[in-house]
Amino acid sequence: MTFNHPAVIGFTVIVVCLVFLLQVFVLIKARFDLRMLLHEQNTRAVERVLVWKWMLATVFLLLSTASVGVALAGPEFGRRAIERNRSGLDISVVIDVSRSMYASDIEPSRLLASRDFVARLLTDLPDSRFSLTVFRGAASRLLPLTRDDVAMQYALQALSPDMITTPGTNIADGLREGRAAIPSGSNRFAAILLLSDGESLTGDDRAAARVLADARIPVLAVGVGSMEGSTIRLPDGELIRDVSGNTVESVLDENNLRRMAELTQGVYVRIDEPDAYDTIRRYLLAHREGDVAFVEEAVRRSSSFAGLSVVFLFMYLSVRVIRWRNLF
Repeated sequence: MTFNHPAVIGFTVIVVCLVFLLQVFVLIKARFDLRMLLHEQNTRAVERVLVWKWMLATVFLLLSTASVGVALAGPEFGRRAIERNRSGLDISVVIDVSRSMYASDIEPSRLLASRDFVARLLTDLPDSRFSLTVFRGAASRLLPLTRDDVAMQYALQALSPDMITTPGTNIADGLREGRAAIPSGSNRFAAILLLSDGESLTGDDRAAARVLADARIPVLAVGVGSMEGSTIRLPDGELIRDVSGNTVESVLDENNLRRMAELTQGVYVRIDEPDAYDTIRRYLLAHREGDVAFVEEAVRRSSSFAGLSVVFLFMYLSVRVIRWRNLF
């Protein structure tokens, strides 16, 4: 269970404690008045009825008070699927900036080709919202969802492996951060545009893709690289080598990218294919207008607790009003 206003719960606990103390005071005063009324005669049987009636009334009053507090806190638990007409596009761009993206088997380099691919979409989908996430061994969101094409262009121009100091490649972390950029409950069609060579050294890519599949967010995977592979030359001209001094070659892992796309009912293309860009563009345009989707949302339970409060209050009043053994 989650609460929209969790601070109300703490306030409710205080109120319940105060109500209980007030009831204790009421009981003490009632017993004192009873003894004064009966002039210190044997009041054990009468007090027993008084105490039992007080206990029941107190329980119902505390439950009623607590239910009001929980209702005001906005409780949510359980999920339900609702049908929504989706209009517009939210595209969470996730770009691999690991050092393997310096490889030049895709000219001028994998990283620059990825940048240019996204820049074209900005021009062709002007009414869409874009966010930008980059990843190496960890992920970082550079821009939230925005229609500001200028900000996106500036961020794309700044792409570099130096943005993230954590070494390695963790596609799963990139997907999680890309998912976090997409607001829940939106009526816009949302997708993750992943541009990577598919080499993943850490993280569980399949698990991350399943989370997206459950949220009905497709991964549009763009493979950036070649099956033949390429050496990786840094901007200073130095080739990347392994611990043994051998030149490292980076190869496109199509199977990994294709699997993530299939798990989420998205599409996979290789960036050097003639129709790669058009395939992604057509997919997004086809879902921009008139798409109907089932979205899961939390079920609000405030009315249920409000109803319980009324029931407990009625039971409290009934205990107070109904006479027991013709005494109270």
